[in-house]
Amino acid sequence: EIKYALTVGATAAVHARVEDERRRAAAEKAAREAKVAALRAEAAACEKDAAASAEDVKLHQAGIDELAPKLDQVEAAFAEQQDRVEKELAKLEEMHAPLEELKAKLSVLETSRNEAETLRREHLDSKQRLIDDLQRLATAPLTPVRAAP
Repeated sequence: EIKYALTVGATAAVHARVEDERRRAAAEKAAREAKVAALRAEAAACEKDAAASAEDVKLHQAGIDELAPKLDQVEAAFAEQQDRVEKELAKLEEMHAPLEELKAKLSVLETSRNEAETLRREHLDSKQRLIDDLQRLATAPLTPVRAAP
């Protein structure tokens, strides 16, 4: 009987151990399958996001393709206009010194003209005074001149 009790006890322990191993293996398998399912779901979501991003990329590329030639045209026109402006500025710079010289000469001439105009008026005033003096003398009664003794 003792032998049987040990064998039955040992068999029960072996069965319990085997059952624990089976449960643990089943739990690991279930956890692994759950993880695989979660990763597959995540991969599917990433694939969906990638497809949506690919559509965004196509839309943005279409916008880039549409704007790139316009940008090239505007940049070319800008560069051309900038070149014209720089040439005009260079011409203006060349004209600046002669312009300032002419302004200075004009200022001197205007000052001289003003001085000449002032002198002309003074001469006209002097002439008018002389004419007035001559008219007074011409109309003044003559006084006899006495002979010297």
